[in-house]
Amino acid sequence: MNEGCSPETEPVTESSNCEGDINSVNIENIDLVVEMGSSSSQIPGVMNNLMKLDLHNSSTTNSVEVEEKECSYIECRKQTGLVYDDIMTRHHHLFCQAHPERPNRIIHTIDVLKESKVLSQLKTVVSRDVTMEEVLTCHNQHHWKFLKSLTNMTNRELYQTGECYDSIYVNNSTYHAAVRAAGSLVSLTEEVLSGKIRNGAAVIRPPGHHCEVDRPMGFCFLGNVPIACHYALNNYGLNRILVLDWDIHHGNGTQDMFYNDNRVLYISLHRYDNGNFYPGGTRMSSEMVGEGDGLGYNLNIGWNGAHKTDGDYMAAFYSLILPIVSEYDPELVFVSAGFDSGRFDPLGKCDVTSECYGLMTSYLRNLCNGRVIIALEGGYNLTTVAEGMKATIEALLGEPQSSIPPLPSASAKQSIQVAAQCISKYWQCLWFVDLEDEASPDETAVATSKSEDVLNNVSEQLDAKKPEQLNLFKSENKEEELIMSQIEASTSSDNKEPVKISDELFAVTPKLWCEHLEDHVKTPPQTLQAKPKCLSCEDDSESWYCLSCYKPYCSRYVNEHMLFHGVEETHLITLSMSDLSVWCYGCNSYIHNEVLLDAKNKGHIAKFGSPAVIVALETVKE
Repeated sequence: MNEGCSPETEPVTESSNCEGDINSVNIENIDLVVEMGSSSSQIPGVMNNLMKLDLHNSSTTNSVEVEEKECSYIECRKQTGLVYDDIMTRHHHLFCQAHPERPNRIIHTIDVLKESKVLSQLKTVVSRDVTMEEVLTCHNQHHWKFLKSLTNMTNRELYQTGECYDSIYVNNSTYHAAVRAAGSLVSLTEEVLSGKIRNGAAVIRPPGHHCEVDRPMGFCFLGNVPIACHYALNNYGLNRILVLDWDIHHGNGTQDMFYNDNRVLYISLHRYDNGNFYPGGTRMSSEMVGEGDGLGYNLNIGWNGAHKTDGDYMAAFYSLILPIVSEYDPELVFVSAGFDSGRFDPLGKCDVTSECYGLMTSYLRNLCNGRVIIALEGGYNLTTVAEGMKATIEALLGEPQSSIPPLPSASAKQSIQVAAQCISKYWQCLWFVDLEDEASPDETAVATSKSEDVLNNVSEQLDAKKPEQLNLFKSENKEEELIMSQIEASTSSDNKEPVKISDELFAVTPKLWCEHLEDHVKTPPQTLQAKPKCLSCEDDSESWYCLSCYKPYCSRYVNEHMLFHGVEETHLITLSMSDLSVWCYGCNSYIHNEVLLDAKNKGHIAKFGSPAVIVALETVKE
């Protein structure tokens, strides 16, 4: 169980807490060693170390050795681990630094853990890369070769590759980040199952629960949790693993990999929205209960609508999840911890608090001698992610949690009831559920309130949309969505005519500043051409000037050569010679700033033969 607790075999790490003298070492901590299942032969060794430290403490000649031995003892008695690696921050969007799945998700989380002193209570687990053999337990050779190929692609190839997949971006470090994320979770799993620690958390990215056997999807490149599950099944002989996925998006990849396997019980709490929330389709529905040997071992609790609360989640936890997992009696628990179900998340739009995440984790900690592993999945509000992870780790450490009453909304109650009806015949603890039971007229009336009517209207509009057309990350700017949808339509055909956006006039308010201006806007030449030919295709119907090198290329309405130029050269800001607007690929926005006035003025002279009448920037309101 908890082997190697001597200072000689468990070296101190940089994260160890070495503060205080030996008098602060409480003898009651020996109870923790006994509780973790250490053999009686190990106890004298711990006592001897304490006696040695006490002797050193009475001497004034060897204080350095005292601190080293005390620090080593403190490190070995830490029973909650944490794994993290800066390599995972190298995966980032080439142009859109504001992309929701960005490196700051884990950087900020680690900073919060440090500031709150939680980090000092954790044992540092050494990260590593996942091996090809471990990856092939969940993915095929084609997918492994695809990931490795990313390291040698040009920026243009990377851009085109990302466009080929569902809600994916890539760079040359994507492979390295993905294999480090998956490998780090495997490393943490090994520490738990070997008895060196009781439980732990993996602050990792990119996430994994959307990734399919043969392709990336939804910001995910490897099935981090499925790979770790197979590692536990194959190397430690486990037969019952629970995977609880509370990410607001359904973990389609994880579900598919264990759909026929009763050795893994997969439970997902997610937004369903009648099949119209990402990743979309009926595979997110409660009717998907597994098949073959896995029949009854897949539970989907799908919410219909946004703003689900702590009361909704705890109602599902008390009435369905806890009874089933208690009957299942898992030997190991993984949590696919997506904090996009949390309050203020821009994609999930729900209202779960960090206290709720902590309470759910505390209940899971009572299972399988506390062997619970938290793996970060989604979550795109930096504060929500950091506070959610902090709360779950505090629960792993055994800190008391506040109770939360199970007070579900009418809509949530209906979702829980549907899930119970679909899964109940496979679990004795749910045999009391009446499969013919229907929601009462009063409940139905409440469930079809104004908010539900809005949801139904949206669902009707989306019924014709295929599930694979849903995007995990969509702009909230309605005008931009309209424009981009028309651009996508125009670039997929041979039509070179300007796209008609609307029968009504509209205005786009530009940003007054962006972080790319200083590096990407250079002084223009003396003259610009009104209709320059694209340097790639010689088309002059709609040309743009790159404001970094002032080379002209055609627009996205034509052959997209300016876009490809920006990808290849990392030149992000361009000037349209059609309307003299300036677009930043890095911000995905129009820009108006005094830095741009010289270039805009030269463009105006080229088009109209006279300088532009420049509107004072302070009169432009955001």
